Amino acid sequence: MADFFGLALSDAGHDLYLAADGNLATVTDNRAIAEHVKQRLMFYRGEWFLDTKAGVPWVQYVFTRPFNEVVAESVIKASILATPGVSALTEFSLETDYAGRELRVLRAIARSTIDDASMEVGL
Repeated sequence: MADFFGLALSDAGHDLYLAADGNLATVTDNRAIAEHVKQRLMFYRGEWFLDTKAGVPWVQYVFTRPFNEVVAESVIKASILATPGVSALTEFSLETDYAGRELRVLRAIARSTIDDASMEVGL
């Protein structure tokens, strides 16, 4: 039995999709942890009315003026490390495009609590 279970997201568009059998595509263990990290990073704090403390505080700490890259990076890293199943963050890279007003998590590699395996997460 899998320790972690989750819904799979497509790489293009990050949407739920159907598996070949017609059911929602699912993932287990390390892949499920990686999907949970991706889902957390896409969720704004205050977005869900049932729990306004859930999500990443993008508006409160990241999308601010003046932009503080150190604060933004620490908020994103903290969200990744708070994901159940993540034991450590071994690699992280962020790209900031000031002219285009964009921030991208290029690469995040985390360690799993299941078997200490590395998982790569990118958006």
